[in-house]
Amino acid sequence: MKNKSQKNKGITLIALIITIIILLILAGVTMSLVIGDNGLINNSKNSKTKSEISQEKETIQLAINALKMNKEVDKIMATNIAEEINKEGKRVSAQGDYITFIKSKREYVITQDDGEIGINETQSTKVNDPTPGELDYDSNTNSYTIYSIEDLVEFANKVNSGENFENATIYLGCSLDFYSRYSYALESSLKPGGLMEQVTSGEGFPTLGDYWYRVRDLTDYSFKDTFPITFKGTFNGKNNTISNMYINREMRVVRSNLDENKLLYEYYNTCLSFMGLNEGTIENLKMNSSHISGSGNATAIAINNNGRIKNIEISSLDIDTKNYAAGCSMQNVSNTSTIDSVTVKKGSKIKSNSGIACIVNYNLGTLSNSNNYADITQENSITYVAGIVSYNYPTGTVIKCSNYGNIIGEKFSNAFLGGISNINDGTITQCSNVGNLVQKGIRSYTGGLASRGSGTIELSNNKGDIIAAGSYCPRVGGLVGQGEGVNLINSYNIGNVDIVVPSTYTKVGGMIGESNDEDKITNCYNKGKITAIGSGYCFAGGLAGTCTTTTPTITNSYYLDTSAEKLNGNSTPPITNSKSKTQEEMTSKNSADFLDGINGDGAFKIDEKNINEGYPILVWESEEKDEK
Repeated sequence: MKNKSQKNKGITLIALIITIIILLILAGVTMSLVIGDNGLINNSKNSKTKSEISQEKETIQLAINALKMNKEVDKIMATNIAEEINKEGKRVSAQGDYITFIKSKREYVITQDDGEIGINETQSTKVNDPTPGELDYDSNTNSYTIYSIEDLVEFANKVNSGENFENATIYLGCSLDFYSRYSYALESSLKPGGLMEQVTSGEGFPTLGDYWYRVRDLTDYSFKDTFPITFKGTFNGKNNTISNMYINREMRVVRSNLDENKLLYEYYNTCLSFMGLNEGTIENLKMNSSHISGSGNATAIAINNNGRIKNIEISSLDIDTKNYAAGCSMQNVSNTSTIDSVTVKKGSKIKSNSGIACIVNYNLGTLSNSNNYADITQENSITYVAGIVSYNYPTGTVIKCSNYGNIIGEKFSNAFLGGISNINDGTITQCSNVGNLVQKGIRSYTGGLASRGSGTIELSNNKGDIIAAGSYCPRVGGLVGQGEGVNLINSYNIGNVDIVVPSTYTKVGGMIGESNDEDKITNCYNKGKITAIGSGYCFAGGLAGTCTTTTPTITNSYYLDTSAEKLNGNSTPPITNSKSKTQEEMTSKNSADFLDGINGDGAFKIDEKNINEGYPILVWESEEKDEK
């Protein structure tokens, strides 16, 4: 009996322990279901948060819709969206492109992309900067790292006080946004009158090196420019983004006498850009939504580049200046300076009282692998607009660059439009213009690759349509508007070239509008339709509009027989193996005569993959397509 009793007691104890364990497991499961990451409470909170975010976005969208219906509103921005929302009581605040809901403290960025307005919730992760306003230094690598807006401004202040950082590297440790409170490390920076207010209003961000001077000799009127403040190190963005850089400054010039024969001109606030003069390297950087205005030269990256700029992406750029403007840099200043792999994205807006180039204004060095996707409209009476570079100097080379943006000149006066370059006296090679060019100036110079010039254009093409409405002496060409000794080699045009209003002294051609001096067209073809409306000296040709002398030469070049009535609009220059061809002759894979005729050095090949509607393509186009 005793043993049986003990056995029963043992079984009961084990059962009790098992029961307790099961209860604990069940309790754990229940707690997890209630308060775990995916529990009822958290799911309820997440649902509530999502609902609130949805309601806040809807509030912003309703305000945007109301502003769109208001004809008195020219541009929809965060500030007037906030005003519309706050008509029923203060619910939001606005800073730059950001709207913050006061109660929830959630922040939304208002984006503009090709006319479409976006509403994006920002990530509320504050920058991690242990020493705000002090550049973190690594003596082993002689490098500094920027972690906050405070650090970025301190970097600018150091350069402006004379430190050029030669042989040192500056890293951008994270993406920064001037208009977002999460990019500031110090709470004091967010208070009224603090750093955030300083760099997003008034004159804005302090350009690195916004000062230079000129000494002019009155005896011979020669002058020398000096930039005493320069950057000579490496600024490596590490593919991070600087957003909402704000600059708004008016140019100030101080003149004084050095002696009776020399004048000193000091220029302040003339560099509306991230940097004034770069003599080092700027690389691996994204610039988003820069807001730049004033009376100086304006650009996103550097006014003058005497070093290297590489791997730059520019989006939502907003420039409005009284001087010249460019997307990346005003000037590639020497034959050793390089700008490589720059992209200006669709939706960027560049306005200028003078001239516009979407990548660089003046190129004396090498500009390569760069593309523009932005549509540009120039509305001033004297129009200079180019998809890539405004003036390519004799020492300049533009290689593997493409323009995809539409270029429009609105006003009626002298006007220069070029898909790649305005004036080309250097070399353009392996370049392509895809965007349409529309020129409404009275006296227009327009070309798919260059408006005018004397340099070399080779292995390049124009695929965009060209429309000119100039009523007096338009010079319009599929590749070049006016040649001044230009050398066209192994290139083609498939875009239509149209003069759409009656004009006098009209000169329009598939390759060159007006051919002068010793222009050469060699191994080229035109497929684009040539149309000219005019009376009195109205000239149109499948290859050249006019040849003003007998010195231009046309060799091994052809045009589609339905594109124009004749090869040249007026006189007959020396022509060798050049004439019209039918579509069958130009597109058939068996058209060996045509391909051989333009293919003296193997630049063209048959369009086997229909890249070009069957018309011969350049060898590099096929290789580029294969890489993609």
